[in-house]
Amino acid sequence: MSKVKILSIAVIAAFMIVALSPVNAQESELPANHPKIEKDDCHRGHGIPDLSDKQEEQLKAIHMKMMKENLPVSNKIKEKEARLNTLKSADKVDMAAINTTIDEISDLRAELAKGHAAKEQEIRKLLTEEQRIFFDSHRSEFGSRHGMKSRMMHSKHKDMCKPEKNCKSRKHHKRS
Repeated sequence: MSKVKILSIAVIAAFMIVALSPVNAQESELPANHPKIEKDDCHRGHGIPDLSDKQEEQLKAIHMKMMKENLPVSNKIKEKEARLNTLKSADKVDMAAINTTIDEISDLRAELAKGHAAKEQEIRKLLTEEQRIFFDSHRSEFGSRHGMKSRMMHSKHKDMCKPEKNCKSRKHHKRS
């Protein structure tokens, strides 16, 4: 092998080691009792233990309803944020327009937060006492995408959570 090929392989190997190190570090930071999500988990059931098929269907319906309601609001937020960026980068800045747009974005985000709170309460009504305790203690991992813990969970497991036709497992397994 030529020196160029060996050097190229060494650089690629070093890059892979550096790139994969933060992933392993993040996994080790999780508490020992944190539920581990397996690839075949399809955790649409929110990882809540012992959900019946009826509860699964009800959760799915609530989730779909919220997604449908939130989509136009989320799109408006993105439009307002794009408008805000345009206003902020103009040659002649209009602070009144910037402040109005910020207020509009805040109102839309409040609307989403209120809908999320209503969804949580709707879900809680479907659960047994044990399931409610689990849900309440893991709330930031279930629906909110605003917390750091949630962002790590969503980014780390986004490829594993795609629904598959053959997915039968709905329960999370504790780390061993």
